[in-house]
Amino acid sequence: MEQRTEPDLSPYRVFSRAEWATLRADTPMTLEPAEIARLRSLHDRLDISEVEEIYLPLSRLLSLYVAATQRLFRAQQGFLGTEDAKMPYIIGSADPSRRQVDHGARAAGVARALAERA
Repeated sequence: MEQRTEPDLSPYRVFSRAEWATLRADTPMTLEPAEIARLRSLHDRLDISEVEEIYLPLSRLLSLYVAATQRLFRAQQGFLGTEDAKMPYIIGSADPSRRQVDHGARAAGVARALAERA
C-alpha cells in the first residue's frame, strides 16, 4: 500500500540549482583552486562553480545546525545544572547508490575544508 503525505507536511524541500545557490547569501569562498583539486575524486567534475552553487549553501546550512545544537546544549546544561562534556556534531550519510555515497563523502570533505577556514 502506497502512503503519501501532503506536500505542506513533508520535511523535505525541493530547490532548483539556482534557488539553492541563492541560499549561499554572503558566505565567502575561502577555498583556493588547489584545495578544490585535492578534494576531487577520480572522474569527478568538482569545480569552483560547483562549490559556490552547491557546497557553500550546504556549508552555511550545516553551520546554522551546529550553532543551534550548541545553543541547545548550553541551554540544557543551564536548565539541568550540569556540566556534561561537549558532544561532537556528527554528520552521517548512507545511501546504497555508489554515486550518492561518493557525493556525500565529497560534500563532507568540502564542508570540512570550508569549516576549517571559518
